[in-house]
Amino acid sequence: MSVSAPGWWSPELRVTFPANGLIAPYKLDVWRTAILTANVVAGEKNFDLPKEMALIAESPPTPTEQREIARGTKFPCSAQTPTLWSCVVPATSLDLVLRVPTATPHYRWGVRPLADQKMSLGTFTLKRGASLVAWLDSETAKRLTAPAKARLIRPVADPASQTSARLSVPVAESVVNSRGWVQLSPLPPGTYVLEISATGFAPAQIAPVEIYEGKESALRRGIELFPPLTVDLRIDPPLDVGGSRWKVEWERQADFASSPASAVPLVKHADERGNVTIENQIPGTFFATVQDQNGNRLWSESVQIATQEQAQVSVKLKLHNVIGKLFLGDDPLSATLWFGGSDADIRAQMKSDESGEFHGRLPRSGSWEVEVVNAERHIRAVLTVDVQDTEDALEIRLPDTKISGWVVDADGERVKRGSIAVISSGHAFSERLESDGTFLLRGLAAGVVSLLARDLATGDAAPSTDLQLQENQTLRDVRLQIEPSRLVAGTVRSLGSPLAGARVTASSLDLAGQRLPGNAVSDVTGRFELRLATRTRQALVVVAAPSRTLQSFDVLLEKDAIVLDVAPVGGTIEISADAPISVTRNGVPLPVDHIYRWISAHGQVLTDTKPLRIPDLAPGHYRACLASGKCAEGTLAPRGLLALNLTR
Repeated sequence: MSVSAPGWWSPELRVTFPANGLIAPYKLDVWRTAILTANVVAGEKNFDLPKEMALIAESPPTPTEQREIARGTKFPCSAQTPTLWSCVVPATSLDLVLRVPTATPHYRWGVRPLADQKMSLGTFTLKRGASLVAWLDSETAKRLTAPAKARLIRPVADPASQTSARLSVPVAESVVNSRGWVQLSPLPPGTYVLEISATGFAPAQIAPVEIYEGKESALRRGIELFPPLTVDLRIDPPLDVGGSRWKVEWERQADFASSPASAVPLVKHADERGNVTIENQIPGTFFATVQDQNGNRLWSESVQIATQEQAQVSVKLKLHNVIGKLFLGDDPLSATLWFGGSDADIRAQMKSDESGEFHGRLPRSGSWEVEVVNAERHIRAVLTVDVQDTEDALEIRLPDTKISGWVVDADGERVKRGSIAVISSGHAFSERLESDGTFLLRGLAAGVVSLLARDLATGDAAPSTDLQLQENQTLRDVRLQIEPSRLVAGTVRSLGSPLAGARVTASSLDLAGQRLPGNAVSDVTGRFELRLATRTRQALVVVAAPSRTLQSFDVLLEKDAIVLDVAPVGGTIEISADAPISVTRNGVPLPVDHIYRWISAHGQVLTDTKPLRIPDLAPGHYRACLASGKCAEGTLAPRGLLALNLTR
């Protein structure tokens, strides 16, 4: 039912007649009418102005008051001139939107026309482009003391790369109006993270937000903001062994909406009681370390904080005294010892004197990886030692071994600026070459030693070379030749559209002993470039695509460019295992280091007590195996959960 009368307007009323024939009285509301006018112009060339137009009633996703006019009600308009339009509307408070195909919508909030009068809405400039509309929760909007800000950013898998730095620039920014509404436009199609920030509140991130070519996306649920968290970290004992205050590094763990600037850790010193207060923190996962006055990291842990109750962090340090003596062969050795390794999350530095004696403190006893460095004598070795809960002196003895040689480029010329990576007894480290391309390695354990040379000027590398080193042996004139490389270009896509911000890692599958990985991040067009050995014809490529999936590919490099199509929706796998594992998807390896990095990027804490939970994996058939050969397998469906138990 509707009413048609000059100067009056009514909404359409739908009536259902009951079977018993008893019809209740119905109320049909009517309003006096007003006329709204607007200038509609093209904002760019070759944009055809509409031949028909209508204003549409709009409303917040959770209106706080009863709306007189239902959302979606259309008010047809007529053209007075090619650019001047008029629309008959009810004379009441209206929220309106003008939608024209392929153009960004125009909104007018709180329009109050008077009966039997004309009111101008101004000019609507029509431009092509997609857009996003979002609302704050009504209670949040009331509590704001200053306008909130919205920005749309691309999710990026590797915030440290140059491409990621360019991608981290916001695609669009705007201020939220007094009603809690914001529109971001024009937008290129893609997948984004919406971030809302306001004074006195922790920023909120909504992801993924899908934007389609020429379409409007809208969040139909209000965004709620919460006060920031204050973290209280308490350290026992309150001072280090030298009586100095502890130094704390606090860093938000990398996520897909991080920027290069956000990766810089916050550094604070505890007070004399061992307390540190860290304010204005966003809920999430953080990486914290505690250091003494000498820079020794004696505590390091990932901390997950979602509420203020979880923001109380206690650190209990049990320092263990260590005394010992260091030898090279049978001779005492003066060197620097890094318990845990110089780059480890938990590390302690000690120095041995001319008699080889050293002492210090460790946060625990047990097995430690120790890196020994004496740059003047070209000694750098990594070995595992067992620190006991006794006062007995610890003896560390490096074998008096030597490996010397040089590195040349593809033309046989000495490499002037290069490095050599060493893997010995399961431990790895890297050394810079001398300016004449030579190297000398001392103190390596007997066994197989793998060497991988790289030209730092070109990024090219040599094939991995394995040497058999005997106890107290000297190997001379080892010649390593750099393998020429080439650029391999490709594109990352999902659902047929380019995917920006994906981390792409490739390594050779067809060159025996070759370990020349290439890394890149896809740009706004989804394009990337990898540098691989010229002879590489088959590669294992792993794509970590934010808001999509982690997926591995077995790629034949027969063409100049490759296309990697990433599954748009993934599932979760839980792996219960007591030992290191290997994982394959449809027979293609998915390296464990990529899995761990993917888990951390999702803000999850890695623990030894819980199953390994891997989110957003591409659907497919998975097989997980232990080093012993025990395996478990199953098929993962989109949005599914697959449990693989290797502990039984």
